[in-house]
Amino acid sequence: MENSLESSVRKRKAINRGIWADNETLVFPDVSFDVTVANSATHQSTPEKFVLVKSRRMIEYYQDLLSRFKIQNIFEIGIFKGGGMVFFYKLCKPNKIVAIEIERDANPALAEFITRSGLTKVLRPIYGVNQADAVPVRRVIEEEFGETQIDLIIDDGCHFLDETRKSFNTTFQYLREGGFYVIEDWGWAHWPGMWQQNGGPWKDRPATSFFIFELAMLAASRPDVIEKLEIFRELVLVRKGNIQDLGYGFDISKFYLTAGRTFLEQGFPLHGIVKVIQASLSRELICGYREIMNKICPPESIGRKIYKSILNLTKRKS
Repeated sequence: MENSLESSVRKRKAINRGIWADNETLVFPDVSFDVTVANSATHQSTPEKFVLVKSRRMIEYYQDLLSRFKIQNIFEIGIFKGGGMVFFYKLCKPNKIVAIEIERDANPALAEFITRSGLTKVLRPIYGVNQADAVPVRRVIEEEFGETQIDLIIDDGCHFLDETRKSFNTTFQYLREGGFYVIEDWGWAHWPGMWQQNGGPWKDRPATSFFIFELAMLAASRPDVIEKLEIFRELVLVRKGNIQDLGYGFDISKFYLTAGRTFLEQGFPLHGIVKVIQASLSRELICGYREIMNKICPPESIGRKIYKSILNLTKRKS
């Protein structure tokens, strides 16, 4: 089909991959990148040199992948130091890149680069937007892209399970047939070192990898929705199938097939496990756990969510 990315391969000009000055410096003619993950919190972007919080392997993967396709419209979740937005512009030279960021303060280096380069209509950073809030995310996409479909979506936001799932449910409908959806840094719960010490920095958060399992189930169930799924340590690549209209209200959990099985792992719907526990406990006993749960379970923990669900089911039953 003419609107597929596949048909645009023959039209794709050679991309400017940049030159590696060393393992941590990628240079383009008018801007360079400080490629770092470990020092991303302390290094600051300037209009001449942006902090790019990606590994060299990730960057080279993007270079190889995107060199084969004509990427015209990009939607990015997460701005941070501004390096990702500038990198994808230099790599793809698209018609437009729109990026959202939960922080309200604009990145000054990015703002100056955009103005200085005359790219105010091409690079569109939008601040104060929560990736998990479907209404403003849809509003941004529809105002910025109109009826034009998106070729590439990159989720480099907060990396948490619920937000990652909600972002996918909201934005995947806007991706064109054959388009790419990338989820970066999904595997933090499984990385070695500090990520394993005392439960890791995000010990109260369920692992984002459970959503990756959902993507795998969807790829097996509905090739018309997910044509291809590639999983790497640093990122996951989804290629959209030929489904024409997912519509508002798309929910991945309603699309994959399980032959009637209920998945009870952390991060998946709790209804099944809640019903089993609730059936074996009296309301009085459940309510008696309230004080203990409040002390030992953080507000957003899986334990607290299970407890609330059990209590709600008990109330309805009584």
